[in-house]
Amino acid sequence: MGGIEKQVKGTAKEAVGKTKEEAGEAMGRPGMEAKGRAEKMEGRATKKMGEVEKKLD
Repeated sequence: MGGIEKQVKGTAKEAVGKTKEEAGEAMGRPGMEAKGRAEKMEGRATKKMGEVEKKLD
């Protein structure tokens, strides 16, 4: 997977995670909120890896 692909996948995963986090907070479901926060962080990490790969190419 190339750098740009990782950036796109990371951005998408970050958005999904943020949505889950906010929904969990609004519904008073701390488990869902925590899973969303974790997914958001995973997306950010994937996006950063893509940025680094893109610079190395």
